[in-house]
Amino acid sequence: GIIETPELLGEVEEAAAAGTLRDPAFLDRVVGAACRIKKGIVEIDEQDRGVRRILNFGHTLRQPLEAVLANSHGAAVSIGMALAARYSVSRGLCHIEGAERLISLLSGLGLPVAIPSDSSASRIPPGGMNGTGTRGNSPSRDIPALLEHSIWQDKKRDGKGIHFVF
Repeated sequence: GIIETPELLGEVEEAAAAGTLRDPAFLDRVVGAACRIKKGIVEIDEQDRGVRRILNFGHTLRQPLEAVLANSHGAAVSIGMALAARYSVSRGLCHIEGAERLISLLSGLGLPVAIPSDSSASRIPPGGMNGTGTRGNSPSRDIPALLEHSIWQDKKRDGKGIHFVF
């Protein structure tokens, strides 16, 4: 909802500051708004070929992060959102203030916003994920290589391209 309606970000920030994130009235209002926004976007683009892709914000990296780092869905989406926001700033697609605001909120909610520095390839089996993480002919336990491999396996891949939401 925050991409379509940035005011929702402000509401979540205010609720987080006030400690009312779990308040039923707040949840009803914010989740209801997010569902209405999502429904409207899906109705416009039922085949997920255009504007609907904004709903994938944070999700392009979610699957590989879950697979490679054994993160939960929510943690992986949070890291994906933070990485996309940082990348957007580096490419001039987003103001740093907007990215910092989002990352600060995610972090303040106790969600991860970066690949943990203690991430270890030792947790990844030889040969990578399901034996498919390879670089050339040799098995790879290199996290960036495994993330890249997993991204290219994404179900939303379109031909030779990946659609990132920044």
